[in-house]
Amino acid sequence: MSLIAVIILLGIVQGFFVGFFLITKRSGNKRANAILGYMFFMLSVSMGYYFFYTSNLFLNYPHLQKTTFPTTLLFGPLFYFYTKTQTERDFKFSWTHLLHLTPFAIVLILNIPFYLKDAEYKLKYLANPEIMKSNLDLFISIFQVLQTSTYILITKKLIREHVKRLKNEASSIEKMNLNWLNICLNVIICMFLFIAAHLILIYFGVDLRSVYHVTLPVVITIFIFIFGYLGLRQPEIVLPVEEATVAKKYEKSTLTDEKGEEHLQLLLEVMDKEKPFLKNDLTLQKLADLLDISTHHLSQIINERLNQNFFDFVNGYRINEAKQRLVSHDFQNFTILAIAEECGFNSKSSFNTAFKKFTDQTPSEFRKNAESN
Repeated sequence: MSLIAVIILLGIVQGFFVGFFLITKRSGNKRANAILGYMFFMLSVSMGYYFFYTSNLFLNYPHLQKTTFPTTLLFGPLFYFYTKTQTERDFKFSWTHLLHLTPFAIVLILNIPFYLKDAEYKLKYLANPEIMKSNLDLFISIFQVLQTSTYILITKKLIREHVKRLKNEASSIEKMNLNWLNICLNVIICMFLFIAAHLILIYFGVDLRSVYHVTLPVVITIFIFIFGYLGLRQPEIVLPVEEATVAKKYEKSTLTDEKGEEHLQLLLEVMDKEKPFLKNDLTLQKLADLLDISTHHLSQIINERLNQNFFDFVNGYRINEAKQRLVSHDFQNFTILAIAEECGFNSKSSFNTAFKKFTDQTPSEFRKNAESN
């Protein structure tokens, strides 16, 4: 067994292990974990093709050729539904969602004639890349790339909308923004561009299968290890109560101008005196409870009267507090990370991003400039 085959086999075992662990995991978002687990199963099954190819096992088991091809059409729907279950509190599966399996079923049916061929035909198929020029095989391969890429783009849109909602409800979103999933989706897009380039080259008579069948499975194996690690680390996303879109959110609001101004002054007074923003788990609901007003009215005040979302509103106070502490003699022995945590930030990276957004400089630059002056 070659080194490449061993690496691929490790990826397959890892995928099945992570998949089984996620499916049987009793804590967190069980539906999302189960979907992610099935995704790892499908990745491992698909990797089986590359293991058989690099180990020359198709010569002994020719009937296993193309048996994994339809499974690639499940990745897109699985990514999509994983994101839906993570980002939508009330999401429920229905029978209509089975329509997402239609491409998988179609490709499976289209491949049945090949599955019924004898071993001799399948061995010729394995040895002859020119067969890939057939209209059906080319159509299926292109369709797989386009279908998965479409689902990935839709999933990325779901994540953007999710982050936008979070910024109206939470002051710290690092553990809820699914940024790791967005990065993984970008990696998958690159892999599919590589696959598309391979298909184009085959169509024009350039056979680089020896490179393709080594490079892609090794990349996927590395991806399985990293994706598995990040997927296992993803905590359950406790979603706030969802509200309507910004355009329609306050159409039927009972908040009068007089009450709105009264609540605004109370909000600003509490933020200045009690400094609830120093708590890193501050949410719209917690702040509304502190002010004894509804989350709907509080959101309306921040959005309409201050022209901000909740995330930027709270972080603005945190940054102002951090600026004071960065130049204060009482905090001169504090590291930037310590000050960031004291001001309500969960990480140095989120602090740096927010600080740069509000001041156009990094915390280190701000402190250095203050010391020089």
